[in-house]
Amino acid sequence: MPFGAAILFGDDNAPLPESLAQWVAEVRVEQELNKPTRFAVRFEDDLCGDTPAVQGRPEIAANTMLSVLVPSGNRAICLVRGRITRLKSSMQLGGPGSWVEAHGEGRQVEMDRSTVQANWSGPEARIVESVLTSYDFAPDIANVEGRTWTEQEPLNQRGTDLAFLNKIASENGVDFWIGYAPGSPDPLTGRVEIAETAHFRISPPVAEGVPFDIGEFALSPGDDAPTLRVNVQGDRCPNVNSFTAEIDSERPNAGRSQGVDAAAGETDSASSQSAPATQGDGPTITAIDGVTRTIAVTGPGGGEDQRRRQEAALRAASWFVEGTVSTSAHMLGAVLTPHEIVRVEGAGAAWSIPYQVKSVTHVVNGADHLMDVKLRSNFVGAGT
Repeated sequence: MPFGAAILFGDDNAPLPESLAQWVAEVRVEQELNKPTRFAVRFEDDLCGDTPAVQGRPEIAANTMLSVLVPSGNRAICLVRGRITRLKSSMQLGGPGSWVEAHGEGRQVEMDRSTVQANWSGPEARIVESVLTSYDFAPDIANVEGRTWTEQEPLNQRGTDLAFLNKIASENGVDFWIGYAPGSPDPLTGRVEIAETAHFRISPPVAEGVPFDIGEFALSPGDDAPTLRVNVQGDRCPNVNSFTAEIDSERPNAGRSQGVDAAAGETDSASSQSAPATQGDGPTITAIDGVTRTIAVTGPGGGEDQRRRQEAALRAASWFVEGTVSTSAHMLGAVLTPHEIVRVEGAGAAWSIPYQVKSVTHVVNGADHLMDVKLRSNFVGAGT
């Protein structure tokens, strides 16, 4: 990958022909938890006779599949595989200085194109699996509570498949994202097989059978997890350009709701509370100031349905610490992607804690692979 990223096109993931690849100037990929990944590939352009060299090329036509692979250590990582949704171009007098940009989104965009009206019955996890497999994703489903819908009380869909799955994910407190596993390039054609897995589970992972926990979930970096070093001493060189952090303490940590049991015609109550415990010897959202902030969720169903929704909302609210990092793949020695657990060192007692990567904006050009990273955590360091 002499440029720093490999661009593949088409459903069979073929490399761009050299006549087009030589014009690639910059690649931008924006990854974020629970949102489709967005990308943009900028090409320089010029006139070849009276015809632009890049503009109008079929390899970057609307709805064409593009994939972006980058090196990380001794392997390749696929940052995104998705459809081109928008094309931009700028033409300068004489040709030099012209450019073309191909913008697109991950394959979730395919799930957001058709409105569906359906009444689903059966276990909720099986309904999710049915939708995912219809797009040829390998499903990875976990932590979806055992709600079984019936013909008398179906799960109604009145929108796109993407909106439908996002609603189910939010009510279960799980994350929904697409993961990619590229194989080795074919030695003759350069084509790359890319396995796509649709993950529909809590992140960071929670083992099956473990009760749903609102906020007391540990962030445990692995032995090979990257460490973001800010102001460190001795020969342990810093590997970030900047680091900022903040606490948002005004978030809910308790819930009280009511539901209606349609069969019995009775009102059910549901309440939830984040326990005032600590993680990593530091306070969580409930313990940070001792103030109780309550939410009430609404939706069809009885008390168990409301409890599930409010605990999902409280789990999302428990990520009350955020950090922002500017670094590069060269400085860090690794390429970061969302869902990873990383360490921060040299940022003071409050912020030198484990974080989960929330989003990464990658900018790859001929000189570097820059990364602007947002982190999140569910506790602050001891002594805060």
